[in-house]
Formats: sequence, structure tokens, C-alpha cells
Amino acid sequence: MTWYNTRYTAQLRHLAQLLILAVALMHGAAAAASETDLVADQPPGQVTLTLAQYQRLLQQAATQPLPAPTGYAMGQSELDIRFQQRDGHITATISALVEVETFENEWTLVALLGPGAALESAHINGTPVQLVQRAEGLFWLAEKRQRASVQLTYHVDSRHADRARISSLPIPPAAATRFSLRIPQKHIDLAVAPVANLLISTDDNGTTATGTVPASSSLMVSWRVASEHEYILSRAKYSGRLNSNAIEWKVIIDAQTLVDGEVAVPLISTASTLIALKINGEPASVYSDSGRFVV
Repeated sequence: MTWYNTRYTAQLRHLAQLLILAVALMHGAAAAASETDLVADQPPGQVTLTLAQYQRLLQQAATQPLPAPTGYAMGQSELDIRFQQRDGHITATISALVEVETFENEWTLVALLGPGAALESAHINGTPVQLVQRAEGLFWLAEKRQRASVQLTYHVDSRHADRARISSLPIPPAAATRFSLRIPQKHIDLAVAPVANLLISTDDNGTTATGTVPASSSLMVSWRVASEHEYILSRAKYSGRLNSNAIEWKVIIDAQTLVDGEVAVPLISTASTLIALKINGEPASVYSDSGRFVV
């Protein structure tokens, strides 16, 4: 015979429901604790924007100016070049004026001159400045965005090669350069490179040339005297006497050089024995070349 105690069965059912609820609460608490640990690892706080604010930020990001592709630019440049002869050397004195614009409010190295220039002075907007020396040449260290007039004065020696004078002149690497040069010699064959619109004129004081240089960091200037001869031996006076087994000659030669600078004048054959040599009454050096004594 089977029978059921209704009251006892209801109590068991109620106890089972409590146990299930307790397990569920424990599982939920564990999950909540895990989520709390994950949230604790993240920085707190949040930002809420309206749609208009979000669109405005997107627009500002799209219109933000990009940094300049280069730190500076050079405009027009003007050069005044004067060649002068001093102590047998010919030196070019260059006065340069160039417009420079820097684009950033930060330190910017501006390349002004390549190697080979002996700097005399540098001015920025009329104020003396010091330049930075590097292997690549001379630089101006600009500290902010600005427009500046740069004035430079420097010197470059010319060299003598194959009866010509050659000068390689460092110049500011401007977009275009106008120059004027003066050489204190007449009747010369002058060459300038690179150059456009070269104009050459001559007066009693020498030779003048003007022209335009395309973008370049150097200017080559060379010239030679157009005359076929560099000197003239106008007359000579010989007097000789017999001395033991040889004849001793004394010679006075009038010579005139037709060009500036050093001129080699060949004299007598090296088969003779040269005892003494004077030029304008002063002892002078002599060397041999192609079988002749040369001064």
C-alpha cells in the first residue's frame, strides 16, 4: 500500500527551490566578480559627444595643415663680384644679398655657402650674426618662422692654370641669381658658367660682365689674356771679354710684360754657365725649362 504525506512533500519541494536559488546567486556573484576584475584593469571614465560635436572634430582633423615639405626657401639673390690683384695673387671679393623665408617655428639650418669661402661678415636683416661651420659649408641657424634678408661678404682666391685664371666661387643656392663682376684687365677672353644673358663690356678700368645664374651653389669664372704674347723683349745690349778659355758676357735686356700676374720669360740657353741675374737691379731667381734659363 502506498501513501503520500502531502505536507512533507511540499516542504521538500520548497527546500529544493531554495537550494537552486542559492546556487544561482553564487554563480551570478562569481560572474560579477570576474567582470569587476576586468573593469578594474581598464582606465575609468567615459566621454559622450553629440553628433554635431563629433562631426566638427572630424572636419577639424581633415582640414589640419600638414607640415611644410622643407624648412626654408630662397628667393632672388644678387652678387657683386670684384677681382683684385694683391702680392701676385688674384682674389675675388663677393658681396651677396639673398632673401630667405623659414616655414616652421623651430630651429632650422639654412645652407648659405659651400666650402671654399673665406667669410668676412654675415648680417641678417642688418644685424651681425654668427654662422654654423660644417663640412658642407656655412649655415645660418634660424629659430622661428620669418622672412629675412641675408647679407654676406667673403673672399675666394683664383688659381693659375694653362695661362688662364680660374675661380670657383661658392654662391647662395637661390632660385635665381643676378650678378655683376669686375676684372681689372682688358682684352681678355672671359667665360662664366652656368649663366644666361651674359653681357661683357670693357673700359679703361678693365672688364665688366653681368648675367643671371640659374639655381646653383657655385659659379665658375675663368679668363685668359687675348694677346698672342705675354711679354716683349724690346732690345738687348751685349758686352763680352775673354777670360782664360771662355768668353764672359754681360747682357742688359729690356723686357715688357703685357699681362697681369706671373709671366715666364725664357732667356739664354742652359748650355751656358749663368753666374748672376738681376731684375731692376735686384737679385732674382731663375729656373730651367726646355733647355733655357727662365725668369
